[in-house]
Amino acid sequence: MRLAIAAFAAAMLAAAPTGAQTTTTRGTPMTADARLQRLEDIQAIGRVLTDYGRLLDARDFRGYADLFAVDGVWDGGFGAARGPQAIYDMMAKNIGTGQGGGMPSGSYHLLTSFEIDPHGDTAVAWSRWSFVVQGKDGGHPQIFGSGRYEDQLVREAGRWKFKLRKALSDAPVPPPK
Repeated sequence: MRLAIAAFAAAMLAAAPTGAQTTTTRGTPMTADARLQRLEDIQAIGRVLTDYGRLLDARDFRGYADLFAVDGVWDGGFGAARGPQAIYDMMAKNIGTGQGGGMPSGSYHLLTSFEIDPHGDTAVAWSRWSFVVQGKDGGHPQIFGSGRYEDQLVREAGRWKFKLRKALSDAPVPPPK
């Protein structure tokens, strides 16, 4: 896997315009190893972002909570919680556990527009989310709400985890009828 990533990184760097991702934010040159590490970190963080949506939609709140650092914070529409156990408790209380939890049948999240910027053992990320529900009486899927995530991540015990995940709503969820 590392060889495949290295080959991909080499191809991308060879095709990149002069100066693209070859310097740090301070303007100092990055070594090939540093550029490869950056690409591996971006890929690993992207996996955390997609696992978040997959685990949330599966209502696997144990796996979901494990994506957060020991002192990680989730801050959004349900309020805020610190630490994996508190995040698990908040999700179980607000959404429910078991098949489907308290979410409408056929609902899921779309996660897009990832921007990931790692710096050593910390990173920031930004992405968009949309929550899709099945239309009335089994009709076409509809966007129920949408917004963005503003994230801070940390490498903890060799794995990338959320230090802070801030879920912001750009299109408010309609009130229940």
